[in-house]
Amino acid sequence: MNGINSINSINLLNTDNQNTVTEAYTSGGETFKEVFDNLIGIVNETDSVNQTANYDLMTGTLENIHEATAKAAEADIALRLTVQIRNKVVDAYNEIMRMQV
Repeated sequence: MNGINSINSINLLNTDNQNTVTEAYTSGGETFKEVFDNLIGIVNETDSVNQTANYDLMTGTLENIHEATAKAAEADIALRLTVQIRNKVVDAYNEIMRMQV
């Protein structure tokens, strides 16, 4: 029964995140710069947590090696997402610059 509660809380978490993102774009709340700054902050925080987990793993204070692996994968995914968003923004900018007015 505990696993079902965990799944329900994950679904609620995902729904809350989707609602927050939708509200930010539909209400004109945040500019792209603010969204991108928040994304960079999340990537930096994720990387910091990953470095801490790696340090704990090397010093032997981390009991669960899977935690360090999960943190490394999370940091990698966050960085890749940020790079892909940057690439898409640069592509969109280049496309706009090629438009003839």
